[in-house]
Amino acid sequence: MRALALALMLALSTTVGAVSITADAYKRISKIFIGNGLLARCESGHAIERGICLGYIAGVTEYVLLNLGFKKVCPPEGVLTGHSIDVVLSYLKAHPEDRHLYSITLVTHALDRAWACNKVKQ
Repeated sequence: MRALALALMLALSTTVGAVSITADAYKRISKIFIGNGLLARCESGHAIERGICLGYIAGVTEYVLLNLGFKKVCPPEGVLTGHSIDVVLSYLKAHPEDRHLYSITLVTHALDRAWACNKVKQ
């Protein structure tokens, strides 16, 4: 989990800390913030691209679980970061009609559909 978080932080610090960025580079970077771009990175054969994707999902998951004043997602006890990543990737693949939306919305929605707090637990 730390490795994924570090990959995300490295990716973000590299892009935010850049003094100058070309329009082409900006387009490539910004694509992760849309569902199609996120899924493309997750399915990439390049370790760095895949790491950026997994780190992004792990980071958003941690943010959602911190709940910041509202409790919307309640994963069962014992759920690991890998489970959350599986849930999000399954959702992205099953709902191509939503992949034009922002990645943070899609990650949150996938987690909510899987582990909404108001679901009756059996």
